[in-house]
Amino acid sequence: MTRAEEFLRYVSGPGEIRELRLFTSNGYIWAGTFDDPERMARHALAAQNHYGATAAYFTLNSIRPEDAALIGDQQMNRVSMRPRRTTRDAQVLRRDLYLIDIDPVRPSGTCSTDEEKAAAFEVITQIRAYLSERGWPEPIFIESGNGYHLPIRVTDAAPPPVLGASC
Repeated sequence: MTRAEEFLRYVSGPGEIRELRLFTSNGYIWAGTFDDPERMARHALAAQNHYGATAAYFTLNSIRPEDAALIGDQQMNRVSMRPRRTTRDAQVLRRDLYLIDIDPVRPSGTCSTDEEKAAAFEVITQIRAYLSERGWPEPIFIESGNGYHLPIRVTDAAPPPVLGASC
């Protein structure tokens, strides 16, 4: 299993539907809905090789099944070029994932320095500890290039605890 498949399996629960959107260097957009994280990962990775995709995006939260057919080419687990529609906020079924993204403040188009990245690591480590102490689900830890991400998976069975006024 690839790292992309592992990550998408972490963020997607059984039967949850997410949109994958791919951007190519020639300005084309490819999109489709997926209820299979492994197939989504394979499409995203293949798009780099076959369609010239330079960036990929997926909806953090699952979308309503009745809206899945409106996105892409109306077939599940595949992408289509130049979709007529993509996911809108109103099509989100529920919040499944909280994403904390910590990057150093720096001029646009520049990479973070080692010192800035170390400072971002300190901040994300403190946030992770703070949430853990308050009973939040354990996030996975991702290095993002210039900083760090903490995607936190929540479910109806394990909603995030309410953070009081002390945070």
